[in-house]
Amino acid sequence: LPAGIISFLPSEGPVFGNAITSSPYLSAINFTGSVPTFKYLWRKVAENLDTYISFPKLIGECGGKNFHFIHPSADLDTVAPCTIRAAYEYQGQKCSACSRIFVPESLWSALQTKLQTIQKEIKVGDVRDGSIFMSAVIDAKAFKSIRSYIDYAKTGVDGAK
Repeated sequence: LPAGIISFLPSEGPVFGNAITSSPYLSAINFTGSVPTFKYLWRKVAENLDTYISFPKLIGECGGKNFHFIHPSADLDTVAPCTIRAAYEYQGQKCSACSRIFVPESLWSALQTKLQTIQKEIKVGDVRDGSIFMSAVIDAKAFKSIRSYIDYAKTGVDGAK
């Protein structure tokens, strides 16, 4: 890609948000984070609308429900490990963690087997051990939240197993 097409600029949220929304060159924001912050960005863009060279596009993922949409032509040997990593890296404690997958019925059985095989091999333990894939969650609140999802999945309330 040509230079400047994709930019990643770590910064304090308000400093960055105010800087980009006040630039006449703003063309797009692809945001992952909280609803209040995304609303704030929308308001700032609206306030500055007459100053922009073109209409900025805003894309927001605020629900913490990232997903994988699996195409019928997908290579399951690639899909399975990528889905596991997307779901479980950082113990799933990131706003972009994959929590849903949409899979054609024709692929589900094979993909399910691959996912289960990989999941059984995941090492959980001390974060200081380089062979470990997952460690403890950040606090008791996170543990209780995760436990509730596991319990819900086990009950099969919506027919899931």
